[in-house]
Amino acid sequence: MAFVRARERFVMYSGCFAGGKSVAICAKAVSRAAKPGTREGLCRKTLVSLKSSTLRTLLDGDGPNMPPLLPPGSYTHNKAEKIIRIKNGGEIVYFGLDDPSKIGSYNLTGCGVDEAVDITKADWIMLQGRIRSQVEGVPNQIYGATNPGPPSHWIAQDFGLAADTVAKPSHLCIPTKITDNHFLDPAYVESMASLEGVAYKRYYLGEWAGAEGLVFDQWRRDRNMRSRDTDWTRSVLCCDDGYTDPFTCLSLRKDSIGRLHVDREVYERGLTEPEKVDRVRSMIDTHDLVVVDAAAPGLIETMNRAGLPTIASTKGPDSIFRGIMQIQSGLGGETDGVPNLTIAERCTNLINEVESYEWRKTKDGQSTDKPIDAFNHTIDALRYGITEMIGGAGDFRLATEDDFRIASQSEWDMDEW
Repeated sequence: MAFVRARERFVMYSGCFAGGKSVAICAKAVSRAAKPGTREGLCRKTLVSLKSSTLRTLLDGDGPNMPPLLPPGSYTHNKAEKIIRIKNGGEIVYFGLDDPSKIGSYNLTGCGVDEAVDITKADWIMLQGRIRSQVEGVPNQIYGATNPGPPSHWIAQDFGLAADTVAKPSHLCIPTKITDNHFLDPAYVESMASLEGVAYKRYYLGEWAGAEGLVFDQWRRDRNMRSRDTDWTRSVLCCDDGYTDPFTCLSLRKDSIGRLHVDREVYERGLTEPEKVDRVRSMIDTHDLVVVDAAAPGLIETMNRAGLPTIASTKGPDSIFRGIMQIQSGLGGETDGVPNLTIAERCTNLINEVESYEWRKTKDGQSTDKPIDAFNHTIDALRYGITEMIGGAGDFRLATEDDFRIASQSEWDMDEW
């Protein structure tokens, strides 16, 4: 209620997993849009993710104990225009930020952003420019709900959530932790309490925390997160199977120089095998191959029977570590000023996992060469794809001791090697 009633120009609800973020953002949007003449925006980074989560909370509810925030009969819904008109009130227009040019003409009283950690500062500023419609008693606001991210994120900096920072004027953040939600099943809370490292800090305690033991410390948003459009020489889809855990599928492409780029992702829970086939079929277009986790032979057979060219991922005693090394090499290296591995900003789940994937530590706090096996579903898919694209293609592999012995007996430059 503190979030719903807040009147500051910029308001953020920062919650851990199961912290009621979507409920909070929908409740605030409905409260503001109940006033006649209001036109509230409601968005996420992509329209697909908005429809599958936020909009369901708003119009369908979230399970038997959470009814919809807008009761049936209290509104009309124009799906073509993406406008919800509240009877005797204002309206809510919803959209994704995957194509910001389409919302340039909006004139809003306010806008709610679900999972704000996924959007860029440029997105946030662009939304500010759309909030200028005046309705008496309804202050112009931009408000977000989000999981915590790294302390370097612009949200942490603007709202005073990182160490040695203070909130900017007219900025208010309301933080929560998982134990604030008294409606959660104790077994779920206990399972979340078993998380480790940065995942425990962010998703259980609700802290904007970084980590010294990040696996991909080469990653830089301002360098590796970008859009790319070129003539790709090879494209594969790479999938990690899941039902309770999400099913993930990434589009991985390679240019003529050998640089890799991830330009699309699927990240959904509870999909049946036919639904997984449909998701892959919708992405296959110019892709040559589908690489699926070798631990899912049933799904591989189903996809092949459906006419999708599918193979199992390469497995081995060190396949995880080798795949991680290949991802690190891509993130840290560059050719002609372009990083050797880039990720499109709309691939929000992959970016979130890259920014929180940690090495497991020993009891005395020392890092090991094994990562924590959590929040790595898109990373696993990326490993399968990179191993096929680089290792499988035969144009790159990790050097062995024999390679170094042979190289030392040659005239090759050892630094180059």
